[in-house]
Amino acid sequence: MSTARQDHRLVRHDDHWLSLPNDRDVPVGICAGADVPLEPSAVDEALSVLETADTLRRLAEATPGYDGPSPGSPASRSRPTCTRAPGSRSGR
Repeated sequence: MSTARQDHRLVRHDDHWLSLPNDRDVPVGICAGADVPLEPSAVDEALSVLETADTLRRLAEATPGYDGPSPGSPASRSRPTCTRAPGSRSGR
Protein backbone atom coordinates (compact mmCIF):
# COMPACT_ATOMS: atom_id res chain seq x y z
CA MET A 1 0.00 0.00 0.00
CA SER A 2 1.36 3.39 -0.94
CA THR A 3 0.94 6.49 1.15
CA ALA A 4 -1.11 9.25 -0.47
CA ARG A 5 -0.55 12.94 0.07
CA GLN A 6 -1.67 14.05 3.53
CA ASP A 7 -2.14 17.65 4.64
CA HIS A 8 0.43 18.64 7.28
CA ARG A 9 -2.34 19.82 9.66
CA LEU A 10 -3.73 16.30 10.04
CA VAL A 11 -2.49 13.86 12.69
CA ARG A 12 -2.63 10.15 11.81
CA HIS A 13 -3.53 7.92 14.77
CA ASP A 14 -3.63 4.53 13.06
CA ASP A 15 -4.16 2.95 9.65
CA HIS A 16 -7.66 4.38 9.36
CA TRP A 17 -8.10 7.45 11.60
CA LEU A 18 -6.74 10.97 11.56
CA SER A 19 -7.64 14.04 13.57
CA LEU A 20 -7.61 17.73 12.78
CA PRO A 21 -6.39 19.78 15.74
CA ASN A 22 -8.02 23.20 15.86
CA ASP A 23 -8.03 26.26 18.11
CA ARG A 24 -11.73 25.74 18.94
CA ASP A 25 -10.97 22.41 20.68
CA VAL A 26 -13.69 20.70 18.64
CA PRO A 27 -12.84 17.03 18.04
CA VAL A 28 -12.58 16.38 14.30
CA GLY A 29 -12.01 12.78 13.27
CA ILE A 30 -11.45 11.65 9.70
CA CYS A 31 -11.60 8.02 8.65
CA ALA A 32 -9.30 7.52 5.67
CA GLY A 33 -6.71 4.90 4.89
CA ALA A 34 -3.14 5.92 4.13
CA ASP A 35 -3.85 5.38 0.43
CA VAL A 36 -6.62 8.01 0.39
CA PRO A 37 -5.34 11.43 -0.70
CA LEU A 38 -6.46 14.23 1.61
CA GLU A 39 -6.12 17.54 -0.15
CA PRO A 40 -5.34 20.80 1.69
CA SER A 41 -8.54 22.32 0.29
CA ALA A 42 -10.58 19.63 2.10
CA VAL A 43 -8.86 20.53 5.38
CA ASP A 44 -9.51 24.23 4.68
CA GLU A 45 -13.18 23.42 4.15
CA ALA A 46 -13.41 21.49 7.43
CA LEU A 47 -11.86 24.44 9.27
CA SER A 48 -14.30 26.83 7.60
CA VAL A 49 -17.19 24.72 8.90
CA LEU A 50 -15.82 25.30 12.41
CA GLU A 51 -15.76 29.04 11.68
CA THR A 52 -19.39 28.82 10.57
CA ALA A 53 -20.22 27.21 13.91
CA ASP A 54 -18.70 30.27 15.64
CA THR A 55 -20.88 32.56 13.53
CA LEU A 56 -24.00 30.55 14.35
CA ARG A 57 -23.13 30.64 18.05
CA ARG A 58 -22.78 34.45 17.93
CA LEU A 59 -26.13 34.72 16.13
CA ALA A 60 -27.78 32.52 18.76
CA GLU A 61 -26.31 34.66 21.54
CA ALA A 62 -27.76 37.76 19.84
CA THR A 63 -31.23 36.18 19.58
CA PRO A 64 -33.13 36.65 22.85
CA GLY A 65 -34.67 33.45 24.19
CA TYR A 66 -32.83 31.07 21.87
CA ASP A 67 -30.39 28.64 23.49
CA GLY A 68 -29.63 26.47 20.45
CA PRO A 69 -30.63 22.87 19.84
CA SER A 70 -31.10 20.61 22.83
CA PRO A 71 -28.14 18.25 23.41
CA GLY A 72 -30.04 15.14 22.21
CA SER A 73 -31.63 16.66 19.12
CA PRO A 74 -30.63 15.48 15.63
CA ALA A 75 -29.18 18.93 14.91
CA SER A 76 -26.64 18.50 17.72
CA ARG A 77 -25.40 15.04 16.67
CA SER A 78 -22.74 14.28 14.12
CA ARG A 79 -21.92 11.01 12.43
CA PRO A 80 -18.40 9.92 11.58
CA THR A 81 -17.79 9.21 7.93
CA CYS A 82 -15.22 6.90 6.45
CA THR A 83 -13.59 7.47 3.08
CA ARG A 84 -12.17 4.61 1.03
CA ALA A 85 -9.68 4.78 -1.75
CA PRO A 86 -11.14 4.43 -5.25
CA GLY A 87 -11.48 0.75 -6.13
CA SER A 88 -11.28 -0.50 -2.54
CA ARG A 89 -13.91 -2.85 -1.21
CA SER A 90 -15.60 -2.77 2.19
CA GLY A 91 -14.75 -5.56 4.60
CA ARG A 92 -11.15 -5.84 3.49
